[in-house]
Amino acid sequence: MNSRSQHLQLLVIDDEQTTANNLAQLLEQQHTTTQFQLLDDQEEFEKAIRTHWDVILFGHAYDLDYQKVLQLLKDNNLEIPVIAIPDEMAAPADNQDTSPDLVAGFKLGLTDIIPRHRLTHLAYAIQREAKHSRNIARNLKLSNQFKEAERRAQLLVKNSKSAVAYIHDGVHIYTNETYNELFGYHSLEDLVGMPVIDLIEGKDINSFKEFLRAYSRGATQQSEFKFNGIKADGTEFEALLQLAPASYDGEDCIQIIIQPQLQSSAALAAQLAVIERVDNLTKLNNRLAFEEDLTKTLAQLRITPAEHAVLYINIGNIGHIHAIAGLSGSDTAILDIAKLLKKELAPNELYRFRESSFTVILNGQNIEEARATAKNLCHLVSEHLIMVDKRTVQATISIGVVPINQSSPGQAEILDRAYQSSEKVRLQNQGSGNGIYVYNPAENANNSDSALRELLENALNRGQFQLMFQHIYDTTEQDQELFEVYVRLPLGDGKVMGPDEFLAVAQQYHLEGRIDRWVLLNASKLLKAFMTQHPKARLLINLGAESIQDPSLPDVITKLLGALNSPYKPLILQFNEANVSTYMQLAKTQLEALRNVGAKVSVNDFGSTLNSKNLLNYLKLDLVKLDKAFMTNLNNDDNYNATQALVSEIQGYEIDIIGGYIEAPQEVAKAWTLGARYLQGYYFQKPMDKLVLNQEEQI
Repeated sequence: MNSRSQHLQLLVIDDEQTTANNLAQLLEQQHTTTQFQLLDDQEEFEKAIRTHWDVILFGHAYDLDYQKVLQLLKDNNLEIPVIAIPDEMAAPADNQDTSPDLVAGFKLGLTDIIPRHRLTHLAYAIQREAKHSRNIARNLKLSNQFKEAERRAQLLVKNSKSAVAYIHDGVHIYTNETYNELFGYHSLEDLVGMPVIDLIEGKDINSFKEFLRAYSRGATQQSEFKFNGIKADGTEFEALLQLAPASYDGEDCIQIIIQPQLQSSAALAAQLAVIERVDNLTKLNNRLAFEEDLTKTLAQLRITPAEHAVLYINIGNIGHIHAIAGLSGSDTAILDIAKLLKKELAPNELYRFRESSFTVILNGQNIEEARATAKNLCHLVSEHLIMVDKRTVQATISIGVVPINQSSPGQAEILDRAYQSSEKVRLQNQGSGNGIYVYNPAENANNSDSALRELLENALNRGQFQLMFQHIYDTTEQDQELFEVYVRLPLGDGKVMGPDEFLAVAQQYHLEGRIDRWVLLNASKLLKAFMTQHPKARLLINLGAESIQDPSLPDVITKLLGALNSPYKPLILQFNEANVSTYMQLAKTQLEALRNVGAKVSVNDFGSTLNSKNLLNYLKLDLVKLDKAFMTNLNNDDNYNATQALVSEIQGYEIDIIGGYIEAPQEVAKAWTLGARYLQGYYFQKPMDKLVLNQEEQI
């Protein structure tokens, strides 16, 4: 390994920690930061191998030997190098050149056997095996990516509306349907084996041969060749031919693309480029234009230092507007807000990024100027009245502000910072938005994301997350207790961090799924104890996007339900509507699988996207929890009527409804009349650190 710091995931199976600690210190001196987990029993080992490890060390274990470790890895289709670290190792016999312990271990599949006191040897062996393991994984990944890219390329060629052929030594080996039709042939079989010059008019053949020879030598910068083609019936047509290197069935060849029209391809490409950069509804530049322009801006900053800023603007209550006024109403609101924002900004600064979000590149504005601009935009939108189908609605926006200069990272990182900053406003204001958040690079200069990742890893390995439970009031069956589960990350100063603060880093480093597993396991353990007094108790557990994509989740739920052994379906798994909409097909498959193994499924923040009502038809749900926008300000007739209409529609699908965010006595009566089965909020109970039915009764 080189002098730059490497990161190593080390699983140590041993009944003492001294060797692991000494190894970690030695590896740190060799510029290898080591994250290790220590365990000494089979149950913990089976849990641990669900996550990634670079190397496994085997010393002593309560109910494991290295043969069992190797067998469990094989059963789980895992190829992780295993190094045994005995206290001592038998010396070779006089007539043998190596130790019998080594021979026996290698036959069974050990990577190495090194006595634990030989720390330096052991450290280099660990680094060697980790590097080898990563190289194998990298090569496999690249091989799979290449095969997938080749498969997709073949599919694109097959379905392309351009005439495409592959030639080898000047002879056709593949043609698509468009190519066959262009030259008047019925099928691929008619052209395979035919020289390409048979399709070129005689006076152009010599020029084409020279063009092809020059291309093969790499001696020409010409990429296009004009010629007259000959169809099967002998008729001629003018065409433009382009060549490109390709492969077919693993063999190198040349790809031919033929356009039958000689109109200016450059002019046509320019026209298409303009169209591709414009949003159909607002006529603003779109996401493609923003990403291209931001990339150009960053490149220019490397040459000419300056101060600019990027804004990410999200409309906070578009789902609520859609519920009141329908799709045309939400389009009207988006268009109205776009016009308002455009008036306040310089030409071409505003882009429509997604359905209900905009981005802005503020050229020449420092951070304070950008902050003032963002505040002004927030104020203007919050005060603006939008006329939608003879109704007056109002919107709020959340703005993330990110300064950019010559030291800024790439376009993708800046966009992510802006989006996450906008999300912080939305989460801090409990979904309503109407504010700005300025990303401050100084706050992140000391690897704060890295430190947070380490804190999350330690919390997972050492069980340091904190669970909170909030009782949900059931208006129909009060003996079937239901609690929503929340997870918190304790900090060193005694405070705790919520998911809205650590989730972005967890997602970035693919920890979200592991956190979900931890919550599922530990919440189920507490539920098991609570069920001794309350056998009908159930949990509503929130899971993230990684769990939607995790094919092993149904098996995990099956085991947990078996351990709980309750006929009342004690686990209700809840997914955010935005994530479900993003992974619609995967969500359908996953939710069906979870229901089949005995869990119930729910969607949170229901009504927060334009896709809400489609979910009712596409997915089989047991519960939905309404978005906060539908449960606030119910004294307003429009808000109440929109919420009641949504509740009635959901009930038509025989789906139970949770109405949350009830915090005051005067809100209870209105919420009760909606007809939702479940009511939730601080009025009934604050989140508690134990399962309790009220704030006095604890177990």
